[in-house]
Amino acid sequence: NKYKPINNVSSEFQFKCNISRRLVEPEEDMNDRNSDETISRPELLSLWESNQKYEERRFDETLQFLLEQLHKEAPSYNIGEDEKTRMWSSFLKDAYRCASDAKYILRMKLEDLVRSGSCTREEGKKFLDFSTYQWGKLRYITEKEFWNRLDRSRRSNFNLFS
Repeated sequence: NKYKPINNVSSEFQFKCNISRRLVEPEEDMNDRNSDETISRPELLSLWESNQKYEERRFDETLQFLLEQLHKEAPSYNIGEDEKTRMWSSFLKDAYRCASDAKYILRMKLEDLVRSGSCTREEGKKFLDFSTYQWGKLRYITEKEFWNRLDRSRRSNFNLFS
């Protein structure tokens, strides 16, 4: 193998060659290279709105999953149709209120960030990461609250003498 020229290219030669060096070096992330550059208000709004749509869709998928779980678990929790409807409508109202509050708070933080008409790319990226984190936290809390309510319902429906 050492006599074959293809397999016997020394690493010294590879790193001296400009093309090989560029292939080995990691590419800079666009955000790393331009972190001090500014991003305009409309551009950041566009990024945030597409992020919001994606996160809202994930939130709705979480709610859909929880509704399926309610239908699946209701018999084992002794929950009748009327109580299931009442519980779900109350839960859904609270979940959408929390989502609405979160959207409002994020929108106000965004407005503060771009009050001057722009911000740095780094600040914009931090805000989008923060927004994604908040939506993840909301989904987690929503799911946790659902299971807590379902458990409370089970305890209230549990009767030792039935």
